[in-house]
Amino acid sequence: NMLHWGRYLDYAWGGRRRIFMDGRTTQFENGVLTDHDKLFKMSKGWGTVLDVYLVNTVLWERGSALDMALSQDPEWSNVFRKGIAVVYVRTKPLR
Repeated sequence: NMLHWGRYLDYAWGGRRRIFMDGRTTQFENGVLTDHDKLFKMSKGWGTVLDVYLVNTVLWERGSALDMALSQDPEWSNVFRKGIAVVYVRTKPLR
């Protein structure tokens, strides 16, 4: 998920599902913020970030570089696209 949607997801799911980032940048000095930045900027290794964290669902901004990349990747399926949001799920979950 994008940094600014994390707290909402945590609230909506009541902690039942893990999220990638929740908006507290000072809590993620262990490399997670750097990895989030790789996804945001589509830096080298961005795809590995999704694998390392066992990400099976992506909520991101519609029209972003990550949206464009996942839309072309057969391992990902677009399940929601409305307003500013887009959601992708892996065609074969990692877990």
